[in-house]
Amino acid sequence: MLEFKGEKLEQVWVGNEHVANIREASGHGEGPFIIEAVDGVEIHQAADLHLAELWVAQHSDDILGRPN
Repeated sequence: MLEFKGEKLEQVWVGNEHVANIREASGHGEGPFIIEAVDGVEIHQAADLHLAELWVAQHSDDILGRPN
């Protein structure tokens, strides 16, 4: 489980590959959570941390540009 303190980015890794970063938009524990590609481009928003982690797990191949 990831823990947030302010605008801190949390890295999400799948195996040995850095897939994305998740950060909380408000920094006050209320969400939404912003998912960013490794290069900092926003790619999705989720209402809570669990949904953000789940979304990254489901879309990691697309984020990394791997064929499905």
